Amino acid sequence: MSLSRDSGIELVTFDGDVTLYDDGKSLTPDNPVIPRLLSLLRRGIRVGIVTAAGYTEASKYYQRLHGLLDAVHQAKDLGDLRNNLIVMGGESNFLFKYDDDVPERLVWVSRKEWVLEEMKTWTEDAITGELHCALTVTWTSILIRITSSRTSQHSPACSRRMYPDDEAGRQHPPQESCCRYRPFHCRRQIPTRAARGDRSRHTEDSGDVRDWVQVAVLCIQWYFSHSSLG
Repeated sequence: MSLSRDSGIELVTFDGDVTLYDDGKSLTPDNPVIPRLLSLLRRGIRVGIVTAAGYTEASKYYQRLHGLLDAVHQAKDLGDLRNNLIVMGGESNFLFKYDDDVPERLVWVSRKEWVLEEMKTWTEDAITGELHCALTVTWTSILIRITSSRTSQHSPACSRRMYPDDEAGRQHPPQESCCRYRPFHCRRQIPTRAARGDRSRHTEDSGDVRDWVQVAVLCIQWYFSHSSLG
């Protein structure tokens, strides 16, 4: 995290879990990354923390980030530069900005202040359809894994595990495997990512589909460029 003062960098974003602190843990006062984050703020560089944690209350984020937030509060020399610290949570669903006047050190930012133009077109029906699609694909994948595991104990032909879009499986004639899978396709309108801990896979489409981290960074850029601080 060594940046020169004339680097031209205006914004740096960090993931929370597994980047600033261990998975499922908190950013405690003794974390060595805190002085470096303060150094970025002192240089006028905006700092965004992007997390999948879907808390809607500022107090919950304070519990996870209290070491940094308290350090920013105590750093009186920062002055208005403290306002350059924000937190994007819930996989690009909630934005909080630093506020020195509240106990949680964070306050909610209205969605209209940071949402991207393309996100304004996402209707409730589209979001619900996307969730239904994801649920169907998830349960189908689970059933395939269970079926493959059970049948492979009785037939050598089922020794290869079948997953959605498994090219290796589709290269064999159907009679060579008793675990056939019919792909399920959704007409997707919203960028989607499936995650398991720190192992993530983001879906791809024929269009320009970004994963939620990229969307979060774009939202943060939009916020700073259109806020009174930008």
